[in-house]
Parts: sequence; structure tokens; C-alpha cells
Amino acid sequence: MVVVTVDGKEYYSGLLSGENQHGERREIDIDGHNKVVIENGEVLMEEADCPDKLCISQGKISRTGQTIICLPNKTMVTIKGGKSEYDGVAQ
Repeated sequence: MVVVTVDGKEYYSGLLSGENQHGERREIDIDGHNKVVIENGEVLMEEADCPDKLCISQGKISRTGQTIICLPNKTMVTIKGGKSEYDGVAQ
């Protein structure tokens, strides 16, 4: 599941396209500031109007716990649920 928050409030949540039957490209326009794309089980920040564009350079994410953050626009994209990349934690 992909969760997009803006300024700490949930803006969008939905399945990775690889988790549904259609596999379509989904574009989420965040008030003209950012554009998040979900396609083929991956998520990326395709466009951003922030000055440094670090959120775009973070690339695609596809595993539980991965995050893309745009600090200037207070936008966070997180993958939640599903199988984690790790099967345990050693202390």
C-alpha cells in the first residue's frame, strides 16, 4: 500500500499497481506542487516544484518501509504493509 501525506495529513492511500489486476499507471497530483506516479509495483516522484528536486532524485521505491520525502513541500510517500525486506532484527 502506498500512503502519501502532506503536512502530516493523509492525502492519498492505495495499492501499488502491481497489487491490483489492472497494473495501470496512476498519477497523483499534489496541489500542483508534486506529482507521484505508481506503476508496475513501483512509486516515484515524477515532478516537483521544490528548488533542489532531491525528492525526484530519490528514484523509485517498491518495498515496505521505503520512503520518498519532499521537505520543502512537506510531502512524504511511504510504502506500508505487505512483506518487509527484512525477516527479523538482531540485537
